[in-house]
Amino acid sequence: MALAALKEAHNLGVHARLLLLGEGPLKQRVLELVAELELGDFVYFAGQRKNPYAAISRVDGLLLSSTHEGQGLVLLEAMTLGTPVAATNIPGPASVISDETLGLLVEPTQAGITQAICALGRGEVPVPAFDAHTYQDGAIRAFQKIVRGASAAS
Repeated sequence: MALAALKEAHNLGVHARLLLLGEGPLKQRVLELVAELELGDFVYFAGQRKNPYAAISRVDGLLLSSTHEGQGLVLLEAMTLGTPVAATNIPGPASVISDETLGLLVEPTQAGITQAICALGRGEVPVPAFDAHTYQDGAIRAFQKIVRGASAAS
């Protein structure tokens, strides 16, 4: 879906590029789709990285286009690095991007992902107002509250 959305963004005049980090069983299909959509000049395969943070800190934005996702740790990492983020509005990413100062949430559709690519490409997604330590403290308090509640129920 993200590649078709990238093509649509190009059709709308936003000539964004996509940097893909990692490896996986779908790589060959992704390569074929890049060729089919004539996006070879705009999609870069960086492979598996021991330390992806250098790349994440240098990009104009990070897009998490999942239709199913847990917490979305990569969003927290990008936000900590000061990289603008956009993600599909599903439970995991929505729990991280809890308001518009932290990033952009879009519908988990091709149109939504196109919207995110265009907004990131135009520089319309703000640098996140995110403090990792405050987030961590809140997560610890929430966990402790759950554990205390479970202990009281036993």
